[in-house]
Amino acid sequence: MSLKHIVENYPGDLTPSDESLIQELLANPQEAAYLTAAELAARVGVHESTAVRLAQKIGYRGYRELRSDLREELMDTVDSAERIRRSLGESEVLASLVSDEIAALQEMLQTVSQEQLDQASKIIINAERVFLYARGHATSLVEYTDRRLRRSGFRTVDLRGRGRELAEQVITLTERDALLGFAMRKKQPALEALLKQAAQLNVPSILISDPLGPIIRPRPTVLLWARRGVEGQFQSHAVSLTICSALTLTIARHDEGRTFESLDRLASLVKRYEKIDI
Repeated sequence: MSLKHIVENYPGDLTPSDESLIQELLANPQEAAYLTAAELAARVGVHESTAVRLAQKIGYRGYRELRSDLREELMDTVDSAERIRRSLGESEVLASLVSDEIAALQEMLQTVSQEQLDQASKIIINAERVFLYARGHATSLVEYTDRRLRRSGFRTVDLRGRGRELAEQVITLTERDALLGFAMRKKQPALEALLKQAAQLNVPSILISDPLGPIIRPRPTVLLWARRGVEGQFQSHAVSLTICSALTLTIARHDEGRTFESLDRLASLVKRYEKIDI
């Protein structure tokens, strides 16, 4: 079982130090796979023994075994990505960006499966309403997914509120609904509160994320995460948007014509309203 699967399925609690170490391992696997426990710990500002205890906590005999597993996972992906990157000059911005995106998209296939997308799509299809939440740069993903879902005939609630306003928006959340959250780079206390509320109410939840995803607790019903490129360099939403697009297409495959019927109604309405001179 890969490190990402071990972390995703770990049932226990993770300390803030554990979370920092895991996020570093998942965000920078090419480098982390060759770091000693002391070097990894130094990167996130914790003691070497913390890295060793983390490895043992999640089921490894020690840190060396964890590092060995991580190296094996990289064998099929690192070489091709590095060859492409090294073949480009630093001045070739467009070519370099395209190669990085291609590498990230190919790597995504290792962390997101069609089975997971099928499970997530069925959650949305069976929901009366889909509550969407994001903050920061991830709000663009909510806007995109919200529009796609509404066009497909699904009732959505965009959770833009904060504090009291957010509480008022989710007061009607029930087990017949679904929660779709987005988290990139930094943990969002409000998202964790929403996941906790969803778990308490038996509301199925979906989280689309980057290497932050596996350390978020409570764990969502379905976690769709992938690296968005090389940590420390420019990271676009191409990977995240691809996951969103794959999800909406998978929904259309399973919703027994609901999407296509809704799109036909939308086309008729567009013709009607375009004739109105406002």
